Amino acid sequence: MIHSNYLPGAEPEHGKTAAERSAHAIFKNTPYRLLSQKAGKSKKTFESLGYLAEQDTVRDEIRKVDICFLIKDGYRVELVSPFSEESVVSGLLKKYKNAPYHICYEADDPETAYEELTANGFAAIDTPTPAPALNGCKVVFLTSPVIGMIELIY
Repeated sequence: MIHSNYLPGAEPEHGKTAAERSAHAIFKNTPYRLLSQKAGKSKKTFESLGYLAEQDTVRDEIRKVDICFLIKDGYRVELVSPFSEESVVSGLLKKYKNAPYHICYEADDPETAYEELTANGFAAIDTPTPAPALNGCKVVFLTSPVIGMIELIY
């Protein structure tokens, strides 16, 4: 089973029976991943809308980005800001500016979820690597020509 993001206590699709939900995905929430050139200003803007920082900004040396999670009413925003031109997101930021760019999923069985995703047309763009902002949990990014990029938490 694949869950959208990893927000503890979030509920599955309200009002639907298990049969009505996808056999593969139950959404806990819809996370918002935002590329930001000016993460400090973005953070202050979200805070002015009532969002609270869940933790201090975390530097991810592997991906060369700073990451900050904010939350409001069960809705999580992840601000991703490159600190180096060598960052995995620098090119995306140049092309799309400040914009949402992927949805994050957590799976009960990540290996099986990964196999299902690749069997259904997703292609991995990297290998599972630790994510400091997620307490070292491994993540892998996959793309679909139809829906774009997703992140799978191991």
